[in-house]
Amino acid sequence: MLEQGTEITLFAKESAQMKQEVCSPKWNEIWSAVGPLIGVVIGALLTPWMAWRWQRKQWSSDNKKEEYRNLLDALGECVQKIKGLKERVFISNRSSFDYSASTQEAERLRQSNESNLLNNQITETLRGASKVLEDRLFIDAALRKHKVKERWARLEEMANRRGSFVPPAPNQPTFDSAEFSLAWQELANEIRHVAKQDIGGR
Repeated sequence: MLEQGTEITLFAKESAQMKQEVCSPKWNEIWSAVGPLIGVVIGALLTPWMAWRWQRKQWSSDNKKEEYRNLLDALGECVQKIKGLKERVFISNRSSFDYSASTQEAERLRQSNESNLLNNQITETLRGASKVLEDRLFIDAALRKHKVKERWARLEEMANRRGSFVPPAPNQPTFDSAEFSLAWQELANEIRHVAKQDIGGR
């Protein structure tokens, strides 16, 4: 029992001696010399990484701003062109007193050709705007999340309705310029809202 007590006492003394050595001025001097060097090394490693991270974030933000700006410009220009094309009215070349079958047939053919040309212009205008919408790289995820493409598809459906140039068929919806403009204004406001959230991170 005495021997066991002696061993415990010796162990306690050795532990106290080791603790004293670790906390001795010698170790403090070593840390005082090495500590600043470690700080310099860590700073040298972190500073370029933090600068690269900031530059990458700024680069992404700038590209997003540019893509949102281009998208709003392209879709807005498309809307104005569609409204102009839809508001065209067919003007007959026939004399008010010429009711011959050949003249009427010629007028019908000319109206049909002009209508087809008008529809082709509308299709090309919509295709150009849709291409801009599909080509977005930095903002594509945000556009999909907020279903911007689906809402633009609704405007495309409205644009493909018959306008004033060709009389509508029975029970067929006609193009309404005011409704079309309102739908676009709502979508444009939504895109601006999405842009603020996406770029600002709010």
